[in-house]
Formats: sequence, C-alpha cells, structure tokens
Amino acid sequence: MGLLEKADNIKSSEPGTKTAVKVTPAQAPKVKPDPTPAPVKSKVKPKKARTKKKRAKKQRVDKVLPEGFEESGTARKFGKWLIDLIVNYGLMSLLIGLFIVSYVDITWPLILLLLLTIFNIVGMPIWTGRSIGNWISMTQYINSRGNNPMVLFHIMKNTNVPFIFFGLVALMLAISSGTVWGTGMKIFVAGSLLLFMVPIADRFFRKFHAQNFGIWEYVFGGVWLVKSAKSKGSGNALLKRLESFSDFSESKGWMNDKDN
Repeated sequence: MGLLEKADNIKSSEPGTKTAVKVTPAQAPKVKPDPTPAPVKSKVKPKKARTKKKRAKKQRVDKVLPEGFEESGTARKFGKWLIDLIVNYGLMSLLIGLFIVSYVDITWPLILLLLLTIFNIVGMPIWTGRSIGNWISMTQYINSRGNNPMVLFHIMKNTNVPFIFFGLVALMLAISSGTVWGTGMKIFVAGSLLLFMVPIADRFFRKFHAQNFGIWEYVFGGVWLVKSAKSKGSGNALLKRLESFSDFSESKGWMNDKDN
C-alpha cells in the first residue's frame, strides 16, 4: 500500500500534468443609479380654451327729433344763416373792401371785428348755447337727447366760408403762371383744395340724407335746428337787446314760413 501511494504521488508531480484551478470571475463594480430628479411643477397654469361668443350685430336706430321740440322752417333757417354770415364774415369783408378802395387804416376795426367773430362762433355757444343768429331768429341746435351739442359743432358749422375762401385762393394760385411751386406752396394748395371740397360734400350729403342732415349734423350724432322760446327773466342787456330784435323780426313776419 505504501508503494502504491508513492507511485501516485510521482505521477502527480510529473510535468505536463495540470491541476484544475477554479477561477472565480471578477465581479463588476456596482454602479449606483443616479437619483431621478423630482418633477418640477410648472407655475404657469394651462390656459383654458376660450369659447368665442358670437356678438349680435347692433341694429342701427335712426335718430329722431326729441319730443317737445319743433323743427324750424325754411325762413328761420335762412334768417339764422344770414345773420351769422353778416356778423362773422360780412362786416369784416366790408371793412377789407373799404381798405382796398380808400387805403384807410383798418387795423383796430379789423381786430374788433375779428374778436366779434370769435365771440359769436365760440363765446356765445359756450355762454348761452346759441349764436347771435340763433337769438334773433329764435332758434337753437339740439341733439337726439334734447341737449345743446358741444361747442365744436358750432365751430365746424361756421367753417364753410373760410374753407371756400381758401379753396378759391388755392384755385387762383394753381392757374396762375407766376406761382412758384415750392414744397410749402404745394402743401398749401393741396390742403386748401381739400378744405374746399368739404362744403360741396356737405351740400350733397344734406340733399341725399333721409333726415336732411349735413356732414356735421351726422358726425355729431344727429343735430336739429329747432324753434326756441323766449328766455324768461334774463337780466343781461345784450340778450334783452337780441330778443327785442327777434320781436321786431316776428312783427314784420320775416321768420314766418309761407306754408304756415
């Protein structure tokens, strides 16, 4: 038995014989997963889908003369227009014509007449709501609410004469052979011709409008020239004198319409 064991040991020690060695595979290092970031809540709230509401189209309502007022006739309208024309521009034109003929100094009278024009166009409507022509013809302007229209309306109603004047001057310059056509002259002529078209357009607008509105009556929401009653207890000397003129015109029948 001892010999057999030695023989086995010799065989095992011989070269060429290999002993099986168990190799344990190297374990891969464990990688810790990155912590997933917590979801950030958005501060912006999602917009709700808006449902578009269909707006009903507003039907245009014709402006009507308020109750309790009577629209003035042709005679009163003409009387108001003529008186304001004389006060605003007639006296001034007469003075300028006198200067052209006689070459007299008209500086101070012209300033006074210019102040009278401003007073009648702006001052009187602010003060009384009526012009001198309104007082003598016993008329007044009212809107669809029965109130006096704003002062701007009274101003624009008196622009026809200046617009026509500047338009005629522009026409004379346009056809004149001696006109120097610089930039300023071109602007003046073009602007004056545009202003000249306003009274013409106002005339056509009034002719074809169903309620006889001119441009300014339409733009300011409906304005009528109506008859006015006498002011009671007015202590102002100027207004009393204007009312006395209205009494005189009434006694002469100048403000009575033929169809009345």
